[in-house]
Amino acid sequence: MLDLTFLNLTPPIVTLSDAPTQDVINLINSDSLKPSEKNVVKALLELSKVKKRAYCSGSELSSFIGSSAETVRKALICMSQKQIFEKMECKTKPGTRRKAFLYRLKKSAIPTGKLTDTQSISSIEELKSLVNPSDEMFGKVENLIFKLAVCLEHSHKSDTASKKAFIYIDEEPVNVLVESSGNNVIAKVRDMRYYVAILRLCLDAMKRRYAQHLSGALDLSAVLKPKFVIAETDILRSMNLDIGTTSRKHAHNAMMRLDSTTYKILSAPKAFMDEFKIKEYFAKVSHFDVRNYAKTIDDRVAYQIELSNSQIQSLFQECKSQDSSLLLQ
Repeated sequence: MLDLTFLNLTPPIVTLSDAPTQDVINLINSDSLKPSEKNVVKALLELSKVKKRAYCSGSELSSFIGSSAETVRKALICMSQKQIFEKMECKTKPGTRRKAFLYRLKKSAIPTGKLTDTQSISSIEELKSLVNPSDEMFGKVENLIFKLAVCLEHSHKSDTASKKAFIYIDEEPVNVLVESSGNNVIAKVRDMRYYVAILRLCLDAMKRRYAQHLSGALDLSAVLKPKFVIAETDILRSMNLDIGTTSRKHAHNAMMRLDSTTYKILSAPKAFMDEFKIKEYFAKVSHFDVRNYAKTIDDRVAYQIELSNSQIQSLFQECKSQDSSLLLQ
């Protein structure tokens, strides 16, 4: 039995052994793994670099991914059944006979040969696809922010608080300054998932307001109020995420980054300025403002979100539309 007590890690313990990084990437991009299994291997690769050690615990992986420990455990068991990881007995605590398990990547499981163009798509390109400026959804809610979102950070490890970036609209360069306030860092591209979730929930709330307005129970000014109270668990459920402590923590961090991040247009073609009704340079464009984060009367933890006037108008037009909602799709 392997003695791994010196690691001081809680089981299960997972390692890539001495597999080269490119080999691990080849495995991730292969068809051998399910999405949940790929997430575990990706996290293991990243954590090994961050921690500067070859071994990680299952709990570290679940925290990094933002999923439950059971999800990680099931993925490891499945990969050991596929002969991708070798499951070995080990000892993790001195003075105990209780068995623990080490999952070690098998070199024989790593695919050989070159990847196809489809398989070799980088994670950055995948992230960019979340905010693709050619998507017709951009014609709906706050399309300027979706166009600017490609300026956000692609690396989850980045600690940048301010940076300049270029985006191209109709092949014309737009110079953007992205900044974060307080002690926060610039939002990540993947944080935009939470932005979309907020828009969806605000749209749902506005539809309820609009229905009350049509019945005569609410005047139009109340429908167009820019503030919304969104329960933290509703955000997670709308994204099909669990509502455990780790998921709430990741969500809150993302919300704070989005709240503190603003875009400023430094230079842009006149057509761009006119299209988005930007009258002067250095005008701030923000995702939303978190006015409060606290418990509600019914004892639910919630965010009080305030949207800009342009966002409210966009949502209102979406609300009145009889067509299928592109945003909800």
